[in-house]
Amino acid sequence: MTDRPVSLPSVADVASLPRESLPGLLAGLAALQSAVAARLVEAPARELSVADEQLTADQAAQRTGMSARYLYKHARELPFARRIGRAVRFSSRGIDQWLAKKKG
Repeated sequence: MTDRPVSLPSVADVASLPRESLPGLLAGLAALQSAVAARLVEAPARELSVADEQLTADQAAQRTGMSARYLYKHARELPFARRIGRAVRFSSRGIDQWLAKKKG
């Protein structure tokens, strides 16, 4: 698929269209709106295939090679750290992505 912009008529164009063509335009716009809404709510395949488990600091430390103390101390700086109330949890998927970026 190309990254071309969707061409829709301008408000001025709609004002100049013959009245008998408006129902067809309205039906087309409704179909377009439904298709866009469906795309927005569908989950990408990779999100469906891998659940994002929330790990404790000890579990995350094993995965990252860092100490649990370091993870707690630097949680605000780590993109995979999440604060849940007073607790800090670490996204399993976020750790995978972070490790992949570090390797590449």
